[in-house]
Amino acid sequence: LWVTKAIPYFATSLLVPVLVILLRLLGDLSAQETAVLALDAIFNHVSILVLGGFAVSACFSRCEVESHVAFFLQRHLGRAPRLFMLSVMLLGMLLSMWISNATAPVLVLSVILPTVRDISSREYARALLMGVAFACNIGGMLTPIASPQNIVALAALQVRGYGISFGRWVITALPFGLAACLSAWLVLILPLCATPLPPLPCAKPAQNSKRAALSTTRRAAMLAATVCAIVLWSSISLTRDTIGDLGVVSLAFMVVAFAAGFLSQADLNSFSWHLLVLIGGGNVLGGAVRASGLLTLIADHLSPLLCAHAWPAVAELVALLLLVTTFISHTVAALILMPLIAQVGESVVGRPELVVLLCTFACSGAMALPMSSLPNAAVLLAEDDLGRPYLRSSHFARYGLPVSVVTAALILTLGFYLASQFW
Repeated sequence: LWVTKAIPYFATSLLVPVLVILLRLLGDLSAQETAVLALDAIFNHVSILVLGGFAVSACFSRCEVESHVAFFLQRHLGRAPRLFMLSVMLLGMLLSMWISNATAPVLVLSVILPTVRDISSREYARALLMGVAFACNIGGMLTPIASPQNIVALAALQVRGYGISFGRWVITALPFGLAACLSAWLVLILPLCATPLPPLPCAKPAQNSKRAALSTTRRAAMLAATVCAIVLWSSISLTRDTIGDLGVVSLAFMVVAFAAGFLSQADLNSFSWHLLVLIGGGNVLGGAVRASGLLTLIADHLSPLLCAHAWPAVAELVALLLLVTTFISHTVAALILMPLIAQVGESVVGRPELVVLLCTFACSGAMALPMSSLPNAAVLLAEDDLGRPYLRSSHFARYGLPVSVVTAALILTLGFYLASQFW
């Protein structure tokens, strides 16, 4: 149902625990014991971490950080359109890193779309829009809260008794992400090298009533609290004995944000609760598949096909994931395959953290079709003043396929080297 989209994703996720309980898929347990285990798995510490990411996103949006940064870049780089494209891509990547790659492309598009509509070169406008999508896909690799597939991957490791700290994830992913973003930019600008590009039209930063109602002191306090939460997330390996879990930081930040009036009940209601339901359904499904022994069975049959050495095994899994996630969404692929990859990483390679992390990068690296990811789908909807779309599927295939191949090569070279320093 997740693959065919016969019913909404979240509806399928809600159906999972019902079937698990009715079919007694958690082992030799009573209906009551099965129900308790299944329902407890729907909302856990990973879900709380995601809630904290939503709160950070809401605070950045309330302060209009992305709007003012984009205006600054346009004012200083408007006469160099190619460098402006790189700066917008880096902005999208960094925003995705902290406020999720589902939210970041929408925010960046809202800022640059008026400029895009005034650009005379339609080819450059297409490249700029695809640059936003590709950068946000890459940004979705950079922190545990940056994309749903990262959360699913962490949950798959957690179930097997392993984990990746926030700081180690960022230290490993950030250099890789910068290299991948630069590579994607080069792929996009190469066809434009022979074309003279005029300076970009001037623009002014957007203003809205919410920002106008915030004083400078209040905005500074909101941003300071947000930065503190990010620092605590990043340094959890140093403070785990005191704080205990990333979810505790999320809860503390949300208490401060709502109690101080930075965020309101309307902001809480606007969080992507359907995403939390999707993650919860994946947690229950993963527990059921694990309890049934299906993962072990598949891993036993898959093991002879994989090399026991880390790099060849990762290369085979990355190729498989890039193929699968090109045709189904990154999140759905992670929900289905990450528990299996964690099992294979443990039983075949013996380095589950390395295998899962690099395969999670590969989940976000498939960009050849518009419906492969949320950022791709977001930019596909961009239209000019006459209601004509800028992008078609052929444009994604033309640019997204080479970007996907280059990203896979970086995963197997730079990404593998960086991850090998820790695992």
